[in-house]
Parts: sequence; C-alpha cells; structure tokens
Amino acid sequence: MRAAPAPAAAPQSILALRAHVEREEAVEAFTHGLAGGVRRLALGPLRSVADIYVPFRLYQVSVGRDRNEERLVLGLDAVAGALDLYRFDDVPRSADLVHVRTRNHLGPVLSTSAASGILTTRVKRIVYQRVGFLAAAPFRLDVQPVDQMLHVPYWVGFVGRGEAASLVVMDAVRRQIEGVKARRLIGEWLSG
Repeated sequence: MRAAPAPAAAPQSILALRAHVEREEAVEAFTHGLAGGVRRLALGPLRSVADIYVPFRLYQVSVGRDRNEERLVLGLDAVAGALDLYRFDDVPRSADLVHVRTRNHLGPVLSTSAASGILTTRVKRIVYQRVGFLAAAPFRLDVQPVDQMLHVPYWVGFVGRGEAASLVVMDAVRRQIEGVKARRLIGEWLSG
C-alpha cells in the first residue's frame, strides 16, 4: 500500500481555500455512521489520512438571455478539468484563503486556454440541461480567466486490509465525500 506521494525536493507554498473540516472530523466521517460501517466491512479499516490540495483555475462567467444575465465565478480543476465545478458568489477574499507549505499538492496540467474551453463546454451543457436543447433560445456566454489560481483542500482516507488499499476522498471545504472522479485523479497522482 502506498500511503503518500513520492517526496518532492521541498514543500512549496500554495494558496488554498480555507478548510472547513478538521482532520478529526474527516476521520469521523470516514469511519462512523452507516457509510463508514459499510466501507469498513467492504474495504477494510481506515489506515491513514492525509490532506491533499488540487489546483483550480478561476473564471468570471456571464450567461445572458434576452435582458437577464447571471454572473458568477467558477473554478475548474487545473489537472484534468473533470472534477465538479466550484461556484463562488465572488472571487474569494483573503479571509477565505490560506498559504500552505506542503508537498501534497497536484501540479496544474491544463493551460488557462484549455481550461477555459472545457469550462465553456460544461457551462453550455448546464444551460441546455436547465431549459432543454430545443427550448434554449440563443444566449450569450462570456468566460474570462481570473488571474488567481487556488488549491482546494481534500482529506484522503486510505482504507484496506493487507497490501490492498482504496481511497476515500472528502472535500474539506464543502464537507462532502467525493466520487470516483476525485478518487481517480488523486489515485493517479499518488501512483505516478
């Protein structure tokens, strides 16, 4: 079982969203309750927990139809563009951010323009899902990058018996257990 990434030369300082879940709360979520009991029976006990940070690129997005316009700030993971979008009312302020020195962070892979293209496609899909493809009147979509990249903290639980290991991932900001996309992204980083 590999419980931690290969060590980097030295910890780097990254800008991250302030976590709303402490380590002890993550351990509690991973081990207790119905989901924790089922996980323990199926996969094995919790063996260790680590904090891992995933980079997100921020974009100011404006979606308009007729005279209505919705403005929001969205974050797209800068590794594969596959994780759930982060929605903000505004660009996070310094009170919502912390500087963290850690080796446990994924490096950005997607360029700003590649991430912008993925985000544009995903926002269009969301608009069409809301109103239906045939009912959707032409709409305006403007996606502008925000110069700030930030990292989102996740708690990763390593569960298993013997040499077998599985991951359980919790978003440390939204307080939710993540699905297969986050487990795959972090698992590939850990193994690679």
